[in-house]
Amino acid sequence: MNLLCPSCQQKLNVPDQHAGQLMKCPLCANTFTVPSLPSAPAAPPVTSASSSTNTPAPPPSAPEMPAGTYHHIYTIWISPRVVGFLPAAALALVLLLMFLPWLTSATGSDSASGWSVSFSSALGMLYALAFIATFLLAAVFAVLPNLPPGSLPNAVEQFLPWRSAVVGVAALVILIFLVLQMVAGFGLEKEPQFSYAQRTFFFRLAVFCHVIAFVGALLDLWLSLRGRSEPMPKIDIMW
Repeated sequence: MNLLCPSCQQKLNVPDQHAGQLMKCPLCANTFTVPSLPSAPAAPPVTSASSSTNTPAPPPSAPEMPAGTYHHIYTIWISPRVVGFLPAAALALVLLLMFLPWLTSATGSDSASGWSVSFSSALGMLYALAFIATFLLAAVFAVLPNLPPGSLPNAVEQFLPWRSAVVGVAALVILIFLVLQMVAGFGLEKEPQFSYAQRTFFFRLAVFCHVIAFVGALLDLWLSLRGRSEPMPKIDIMW
């Protein structure tokens, strides 16, 4: 059905199944109740002029149960401007977590930060160096699209649509390095004081942030291939 938003008076096209429900205007975010559909009038009985007897009326149908309605709605907009900063923000949080303990000894008397854990083995050093490069790359690629038009060389302008793919590949590489360290064991875990070491909450949070950085890069790539002129995707949560 077509109706006007009570707040901004803009014409909206609302599916009929949302009749009588609480909706949010996508233009002004005002919440209003969609009018119910008018019920169809019952057809008058057809009588025969040649027959003097009335046909028996059909038995009444069982009353329909009223459909449940939603009283609240919350919309999550997937903004390309926000998603573009997601990999850099997640890796920035990992950078801060690297200064916190990733390993603690069984007695709790000794601990090792993420930097100490990473530089305790050759694979860890590869991870640390690749992480720094990926973080700087993600930060630069997050800022470049927000610069004024024409301020970048043409070669860079043509490369920008694929920046999220580059960040996604780099984020996947450092995530693989980190997972390999988890499976093979960190170099410090072979030391006597860390023979029964426990991996801390900060380490698990860092792994989660690595996953968020990779997923954010994939989401940004999908939005770029989809086209910036398309309306922003959204997720409606109704209860």
